[in-house]
Amino acid sequence: MPNTPAPSDFQMNASPSRKPKSLFRVTYRDGATFTTTAVSSVLAGAQAERQRPGAIKSIKFLKKVSHG
Repeated sequence: MPNTPAPSDFQMNASPSRKPKSLFRVTYRDGATFTTTAVSSVLAGAQAERQRPGAIKSIKFLKKVSHG
C-alpha cells in the first residue's frame, strides 16, 4: 500500500496565497458609480466594465480591506 499523506496535509499545502484587496469606487461619465474590491485599480475597472459597460470617468481608491 503506497504511503499517501492524510487529507489534512493536502489542505495545509493547498491554501492559495491571498493578496490583500482594496476598495475602489468607479465613476462613469453619466454619473453612475460602482463600488468593488480588487487587488488593483485596473482589475476594479475591468470588474466595473463587466458589470455595467460604459465610459469610465474615474477610479478612486477608498481603503484597504483586510482579507480574513
